[in-house]
Amino acid sequence: MKLLEIFTTLNILATPMNLDKMKDVGESAHKIMQVSNINHESALNIAYYLEKYETENIDSDLILSLIKTESSFNQKARNRYDGDSPSFGLGQIKYFWKKHYGVTGSLYDPETNIRLMYMILGDYKKKYGDLEVAISAYNRGEMKVNRDLKKGRNPTNKYSKKVLNLYDSFKDKK
Repeated sequence: MKLLEIFTTLNILATPMNLDKMKDVGESAHKIMQVSNINHESALNIAYYLEKYETENIDSDLILSLIKTESSFNQKARNRYDGDSPSFGLGQIKYFWKKHYGVTGSLYDPETNIRLMYMILGDYKKKYGDLEVAISAYNRGEMKVNRDLKKGRNPTNKYSKKVLNLYDSFKDKK
């Protein structure tokens, strides 16, 4: 399928997206294709939402790094690893977050999931003022990070370092 056909299929041309944003979507989709085995249409779909919800505080390469770490781009991923409530979709989001932010839609839906990822990580970054700590809170939970900080311990872990290393590699691919 040609790029124009894919953009048309995803209704990207019908949105008020400018040419720079279309270029960003294409670059993000290319990065996704390099690190996953998903098809072009799925990569463009994810890339579109990465760019749509990008903020000044959190850029799309960071969310891309989280998705690679959390689900390897498996939109149907479901995890009960921590013995807590299950996590769903690209960013392994718990139902709690939908309720907390008043967001509707399935957690398996890339748009819903990516939108929540930006909200959660953005709030943690504002709260902690440190990206690595914010990423650790995304992974471990706010209570565990707060406990470590209160006890004077470093709240970061291998997970946050892995995400940041991926983030650096994605930024270098621009």
